[in-house]
Parts: sequence; C-alpha cells; structure tokens
Amino acid sequence: MLFWFRPKTSKRKIDEFIPCTTGSCNDMLFIVFLLWSNIESIIPESSVKFKTKKEIDAQGKLVTSGFIDRHIHPTDVFGDYKKAPVFLARDSLKVFRKRLSAQYLPFGTTTVLTMGQPENWLEPLLKWQKQTEPDNVDLFIAGGALISKEQRVPYIGHAMMETHGAARQKVKEYHRRGINRIKLYYRLQRPEFIAAFRHLEKEYHVLKEKLKHMPGKPS
Repeated sequence: MLFWFRPKTSKRKIDEFIPCTTGSCNDMLFIVFLLWSNIESIIPESSVKFKTKKEIDAQGKLVTSGFIDRHIHPTDVFGDYKKAPVFLARDSLKVFRKRLSAQYLPFGTTTVLTMGQPENWLEPLLKWQKQTEPDNVDLFIAGGALISKEQRVPYIGHAMMETHGAARQKVKEYHRRGINRIKLYYRLQRPEFIAAFRHLEKEYHVLKEKLKHMPGKPS
C-alpha cells in the first residue's frame, strides 16, 4: 500500500507536515510505503519505479504513524458492572472486536493496552493479541489490576488476592498464559504486593540469565 501527499504551505505549523530544521520547507511530494500495517519507508518523490497493490492520494492531509493508547478498559466498550457480559460469547467475538476497534481506529489510534478486565474475558482477548488483523486495532493485555481482599465487592476489572500466596500464584498464571504486563494496583496491600513483585523480579532475573546465553546478546 502507498500513500502520497504534498504538504500545504499555509499559516499552519510547518512541523505538522514535515520535520524541518531550516525553518522552511518546499512543496515536495513525499511517498510513504506501507507493508501490511507497518511504515517501511518515507522518501521524496523521484523517478524511481515501483509497484504497489494500492495507492492513496492523501490530498495534502496530515499523515502520521498510528497512535497508541496505553490505558484502556474493555468494560468501557462491552459493558460495565451489571451491563457487562459474564463471558465474551464465542459466536459474538467478531462483533465484540469490531466494536472495540470502532472506538479507536477512526481517531488514528491503532494500538491499545488494556489495564484491567474481567478474568473471564482473558482467553479471547489474548487470542486477539496474538492474531492481529489489519482492519482491527492491535491489542496488548496487562493482567487485571491486582488488589487485596476488601470488605466491598471488587470492581469487575480487578482481580482480588486474598493472600500473598494467591498473589504469587496469579503472577505465575499470567506468566504461563503469555501475559508479560501486570498492573499492581494501589489497593494491593504490602504482603500481597511484595509477593507479586518478588516473583516478577525473580522472573526478570531468569530472563536476563537466558539472554546472556543467546547469540547476538544485547550489550
């Protein structure tokens, strides 16, 4: 896919269109090459010949990479409290995914990170994380906000840990399911927080040891 656009020379900020270091820019034509959903290259117009499956004239509009929202809750889209479904029904997953994407893609946000969701929703959400689709928002999952036991009924997007052992096991469970981001909420009390954090710290050190023995290890 290919986009091409000509920056407008108007009173609007010049850096809305092209990063400039000289304080001015000319009316150059730029070509943005996309492979799937990734920007592969941005070059000035030239006589270079190329083939592309699709070409879009951006007509002088602002072209940016996709925005990232690093804190969302699926409950804001699928339903909250009593309106929230207990499970995301298998025969409705496509509808749910489209509803989530419709909240972000029209505004240029192509990637989102959840910061807490009902535990019963994790299985389909993790599948969406692994199986990206060009017509849907890219989704990254953080383990549900961990809190300690309280007298009140916990919010559906929180995971209540009654003991420090439960907190440690929950971190292990998330790790086993491929969740490498976890939200330790401020309502997680000291015993549960320490247990969860120490296990995370242990896993981090294990990862560092593995990296040491990998070819082309980072410096």
